[in-house]
Amino acid sequence: MPKEEVTDPGSIEQLQFSIDAVGTIVNTDLPKLARSIAQLDEMLNNVDAGRKRDNLVLKELGSNIQDIDAKLDMLLGKVDMLERRFAELMIEG
Repeated sequence: MPKEEVTDPGSIEQLQFSIDAVGTIVNTDLPKLARSIAQLDEMLNNVDAGRKRDNLVLKELGSNIQDIDAKLDMLLGKVDMLERRFAELMIEG
């Protein structure tokens, strides 16, 4: 027999209806909410882990760029030295 909402706030039936409504919320809605919160927590953890990975990659990339920059500076220094030497040889020769 389906339960219908009882309008007399002092009745046992109203109290039972309220208890049943709370039971429904506790048994169905709260577990759904808990699952949703757990999924959100997992998603946030994944985002955080992704950011940490991205930061590590960016640091390594920055380090690689600095290494390349230092090597380019060294090569430019050698090119300058070779240009000066070439100019000296042209003057001598």
